[in-house]
Amino acid sequence: MSEASFLSGYSAFSLKLPSPVGEGASPRLIAEFTLGADIRELAPYINAVAQKAVFHQKPPHIRFVLDSILCTLFENRGSASSFCDRNQALDFLEKLLIFLNRIHLNRDSIRPNYKTQDAMPVLNLFRILPGSNCGQCGFASCMAFAVALSRQRAGISGCPGLSRPSSLRAVYPVLDAKGRLISTVAIDVDSAFRQASSPGGPAPAGNSGKKPDTPATTLAGLFTQTGNDDLPARLTRRELGVLRLMARGATNLDISNSLHISPHTVKSHIIHIFNKLGVSDRTRASVWAVRHKLV
Repeated sequence: MSEASFLSGYSAFSLKLPSPVGEGASPRLIAEFTLGADIRELAPYINAVAQKAVFHQKPPHIRFVLDSILCTLFENRGSASSFCDRNQALDFLEKLLIFLNRIHLNRDSIRPNYKTQDAMPVLNLFRILPGSNCGQCGFASCMAFAVALSRQRAGISGCPGLSRPSSLRAVYPVLDAKGRLISTVAIDVDSAFRQASSPGGPAPAGNSGKKPDTPATTLAGLFTQTGNDDLPARLTRRELGVLRLMARGATNLDISNSLHISPHTVKSHIIHIFNKLGVSDRTRASVWAVRHKLV
């Protein structure tokens, strides 16, 4: 391999025929294999750059297309389809290893995409639609639109007759120390956040007559500042820096090396952060950081 050796190879390679094979159809082979490393930490980065990527949480796996081949990866095992013969499958696996190694090598320059696309029940989606079969969504019927919604092939905004939601929720990723998605946290979005983040929301005070900041800049400034001001004791600049790294999945040693402070000092800062935020673990502190746009 010419790329960095995060993945140096694979094992347990096998080919099988799909079942059943239609009469008169040319058989297309499915390759199954075991990778030499756990790729779960790469899944959000694959989700960000791969063609037709779909990231599932239950069970954790990612599907994507590489060189017109559909590939599915779980932890350290995977499958790909479909191939004419063994040589074509082996050539593809070499390309897959190169692709994954390049993502691993360049992951610091890739913004990970943690959006998961687990299917929603079609009938539940159908019940919230108007049932008019107006076709304005681009589908022949409301049921067809519900199926497309369930498969994440359409957006809910495509239905002009849908009533307003009673509430909105923001979903944030919960990561382990290696950056792997272990769960998500859903938080109700209050009206102030929705107004500030919507294109037609009110302009920030003091900006009258001026070109507004970009949404990312406005929200980052608004919520980082407001969140800190609302705490009984404000986080210091150094504590904010530690919290930002911690929310990105950095270990105490990583934080120590990044900020050039001792591991003992890192522990001290984390204790102060927990006390000021009123939390007892890194996950809850990281959720606070994500919500207030520190990461």
